[in-house]
Amino acid sequence: MSSDGALKLVRPTFTGDSCGGKPGPCGSGCWCFGPDKSKCVGCTCGYNDQAGGFQCGSAAPPPGVPCPSSVPAGFTCFKDGPSFATALNAPAKVGDKLALVCPAASPCTISGTQLGGTSGVAATAIMENVLVQNNKAQNGGLLNIGSGSVTGTKLTFRNGTGSVSGGGVYMHSFGTFACTDCVFDKCASGNGGGVWTRDGTLQLVRPTFTADTCSDSGTCASACACHNDASRCVGCLCEQCAGVASKCAGGSEFFYCDSTPADALKMIKTADGDA
Repeated sequence: MSSDGALKLVRPTFTGDSCGGKPGPCGSGCWCFGPDKSKCVGCTCGYNDQAGGFQCGSAAPPPGVPCPSSVPAGFTCFKDGPSFATALNAPAKVGDKLALVCPAASPCTISGTQLGGTSGVAATAIMENVLVQNNKAQNGGLLNIGSGSVTGTKLTFRNGTGSVSGGGVYMHSFGTFACTDCVFDKCASGNGGGVWTRDGTLQLVRPTFTADTCSDSGTCASACACHNDASRCVGCLCEQCAGVASKCAGGSEFFYCDSTPADALKMIKTADGDA
């Protein structure tokens, strides 16, 4: 605020400032009393006749927090699970780049939320050291990926339920899900207990499936089900349901893994490059 003096601001930035109590605009960014513009340089966005002064407002603070060096340029980073989930599920998110990178010693937690909502993630998202847990949905109890992509490291998906497909993660509409050292624990659905995908690109590196279940008749893939060619089902190639479609849950052929020690060993061998 300036009164009776001379103010000169060069390229000022006002974000998240506030004010109140004056009639009309109160100058949340700056306030300069008097009618002389030459004494209010940099603070002449508008003039308040009732209070007799120039003023500028303050923009809303920019979203997010500074990104760690591991995150590529152009991403908006968040400090906690709830704020990240809100941004990821917000409307008009196509083309957004969002990141949630948390310390390994204190992972972030997202509870009771389906990331991506019913339409699916359309943004490009990075997640690291995050626990996503405790939610039910028709498809993708914890994460629903549409046309966007999610790249994860050391994520845990726990207690997700999909009444139809993908208790933990569901992917459709040619999206991408790449996850390294991720855990799918106690997730359940009709088919694809931990992960279910069609048309998208799946890349799981050293995944762990523990106590995941599926309930559809025939082969329902308690760990993961990938309805695609082998090149887009990386990490979910333990077996193939082929031949008689009626024996494959969902009525089509797919690659899959079950949440069993035997298939866990196959995933380890595949990751190590063994036959």
